[in-house]
Amino acid sequence: MRSIFHLITLVLSINLMAENKAVQTHDSCNIIFEDSISKCDLDSVILEAKSGFSDYEWDNGSTSRLRWVKETDWYYITAENSQGDTCRDSVFVEINESRELRYDLNKSPYLCKGDSIVVELNDGFLSYWWNTGHRGDRAVLYPSSDQTVVVEALDSNGCEARIEFKIFVDDCDSCDLLPEEIIKCADSVVIEAENGFEVYEWYDGTRGRIRWVDESGWYKLDAEDSNGNLCTDSVYVDLNSGKELRIWSNPSPAELCIGDSIVIELSGGFREYWWSTGHRSDRAVLYPTGDTVVVIEAVDSNGCETRREFEIEVDSCTAAIMEDPFDGALRFYPNPVKNHLHLSVKSKHIAEQTLKIYNVYGKKVLEYQITFGDQTIDLSTLTNTMFFIKIGPYGRTLLKG
Repeated sequence: MRSIFHLITLVLSINLMAENKAVQTHDSCNIIFEDSISKCDLDSVILEAKSGFSDYEWDNGSTSRLRWVKETDWYYITAENSQGDTCRDSVFVEINESRELRYDLNKSPYLCKGDSIVVELNDGFLSYWWNTGHRGDRAVLYPSSDQTVVVEALDSNGCEARIEFKIFVDDCDSCDLLPEEIIKCADSVVIEAENGFEVYEWYDGTRGRIRWVDESGWYKLDAEDSNGNLCTDSVYVDLNSGKELRIWSNPSPAELCIGDSIVIELSGGFREYWWSTGHRSDRAVLYPTGDTVVVIEAVDSNGCETRREFEIEVDSCTAAIMEDPFDGALRFYPNPVKNHLHLSVKSKHIAEQTLKIYNVYGKKVLEYQITFGDQTIDLSTLTNTMFFIKIGPYGRTLLKG
């Protein structure tokens, strides 16, 4: 069988989206015409084998000369000519997310004439270009009128990112009408300006000293006194929904015998924790003597509070099942399960027990009284994830999805 060279030519079809793709060849037969091809803003790549062969077969079984791919992976093809000679080649397709360009301002974008403003960009780019003439990731601007700032940046893959934002300049005097910043753990907030002015007008034309808002962002206010003097102020409103407090336990589910201990760990990112058990950190070891509900509250860096309750079940275990029921006395199927879990119970002793299902956080989501024989449990109300199914001290993992 003689070797065949110059088999495959890659043609990249570009479907524009905000992602970066790179295609690199693997010289298994040294037959790819380029060592590497890198493109930006791609959604997919079409691999096209060289024409002139009677049969083509890709690693997924496809027999077409063309193949459309959108995943990072190696792709292999085998081609055969009319004389029965074959050769195999491969190409590595790499898909990368393009980097996002972001900016931060040291103050409100609503300025009075003569004011300056500092703009900082996130790092991770090789070069920056500003329409203001700057070339770094930081600039101090002194706009004399309304200005749209455009910044373009180039990352290490040669891909460009672009942002633009507007700075507003008024012929005004700045004053302290509003607080510097409002941070709330809520869906909305009321902004209240200082008293003592005749007219209050917000940036969007609405009037009034008090304003209700439900979005994070900058809010600018002009105020005019009885003598016609005008001053301007602005406030940044940051509305937070609060950080999620997650709980893990060992053992999980939280079912113990008297005398056993349980370790509870909380998710990080909070500045303080409060437990009904008296603990004050993100981890605690408990020795409960009876069924217990542990209440945990946490405060994040924005001052937002969150609260969780965690149930621990404690049994004397004197009447526990002597043998693991899952080893033969009870069978459950299918696993993974979609909506209905089937049980086949062969022991009347098992039929006196309670089956409990817990989520990965140790919370009991379902309880079922087992009967003798075949039966079905409806799980359609549970989300598609991993659960733990337990009978007494014994348990198994159950997947739903």
